[in-house]
Amino acid sequence: MIALIDGDVVTYSSSFAAQKKYYSIGCTVYDSKRKAEKAASEIDVDFPISEEVILSPESHALSNAKELITKILDRTKSTEYIVYITASGVESNYRYKLDTTYKANRKEQERPVHYGAVRNYLTDTHGAKLITGKEADDAMGIRQWDHLNTDNSTPTIICTVDKDLDMIPGLHYNWRKDVVYEVDDRTALRNFYKQLLIGDPTDNIKGIKGIGPVTADKILPIHYSESQMYDVVLSKYKHQYRERSIEAILNIVYTTANLLWIQREEGILWQPPN
Repeated sequence: MIALIDGDVVTYSSSFAAQKKYYSIGCTVYDSKRKAEKAASEIDVDFPISEEVILSPESHALSNAKELITKILDRTKSTEYIVYITASGVESNYRYKLDTTYKANRKEQERPVHYGAVRNYLTDTHGAKLITGKEADDAMGIRQWDHLNTDNSTPTIICTVDKDLDMIPGLHYNWRKDVVYEVDDRTALRNFYKQLLIGDPTDNIKGIKGIGPVTADKILPIHYSESQMYDVVLSKYKHQYRERSIEAILNIVYTTANLLWIQREEGILWQPPN
């Protein structure tokens, strides 16, 4: 078994686990911003909320990454592994050419302090592959799809906590839930079309207003073919953008779909079913 490891998530989770942010109002300290804001709203006096990051040594962040990779290999019984990391910069990801607002909401989000150190560790010690032109997710999707369509190839398992990769068939491991599971072809496509309805606020991708996971699950029955799922999705987009031309609506669907679509073959983007 070859573990295909999401190095982007490993980097963030290992780094953030080595730091803790506290929020204080006067002499009172809170472990979350929400608690501090709630307390501030209940105080008549206008006290500012101050922030402080308590940082663990860099070695702790590196140890977190090492332990996580060890856990992944143990739980998946993998004898080989590949760590994938997305290269920095908009020029290294075709999605920014599809939509310049892609991940625009992340610009103000802070990276953990040990982010760079963990990335370097994964590259230098674990031979992580730096992915350019696309994202680490795409590289994992392509590698797993290749296995599924190649006779006698070594089995692969996608290892991440990112639900987006559930649109790729095959074996998966979620280390946060500590569960190994398999996604079949129909479910993989259904996961994609549900995401096309919901959108992805984390990456600044708009879906259909008012549709969340529960509603998407109801209006895309598990027995639907891809064409049927596409028709449902298209009808929702037509309603939401009913003041636009059909050409404009189809373009919105195409762009949104390919912001979400995890590649299965190198450079091949999603196309609507015939």
